[in-house]
Amino acid sequence: MADDDSRYRIGNEIYTHDELRSATEADVADLPPETWRDGRFDFDDYLTESVQTGTIEIVDYDEDE
Repeated sequence: MADDDSRYRIGNEIYTHDELRSATEADVADLPPETWRDGRFDFDDYLTESVQTGTIEIVDYDEDE
């Protein structure tokens, strides 16, 4: 998986790793534990699966400028 300096695209929005983590964790905070594998949300698993399925795209630095 990409390092913390990567940029990620969801739709037309570009996020840093930290921005994406914060936004995602805020979105899932109220979901019940049974929603997640082993009863807890794992951002790294979520990011890996989202990149693999194309929901989130890793972008080059020049592409996001």
